Amino acid sequence: MKAAVAIPTQRRASYLEVAVASVMAQGADEVIVVDDGPDEATRAVAERFGARYLRHDAPRGLNAARNTALAATDADLVCFVDDDVSVRPGWLNA
Repeated sequence: MKAAVAIPTQRRASYLEVAVASVMAQGADEVIVVDDGPDEATRAVAERFGARYLRHDAPRGLNAARNTALAATDADLVCFVDDDVSVRPGWLNA
């Protein structure tokens, strides 16, 4: 089963860095950062960790960012996390 983790964000690169680092350690097939801004610091975090980066040219809101991620993947399972979380080891497999 292909799993993707989507992280919507808006101008919170320092929080996002912690979230993306913890998610990347889960072994997801795809990690998608949706920048509802956009913001170059956010792009830099996504690129540094190898996450897929998508952006809205202007803020459209959290649900629009989630829908953007959903439309951009063909994963069987899509998990959404906030940009201010640090997921525990084994979270995705559970």
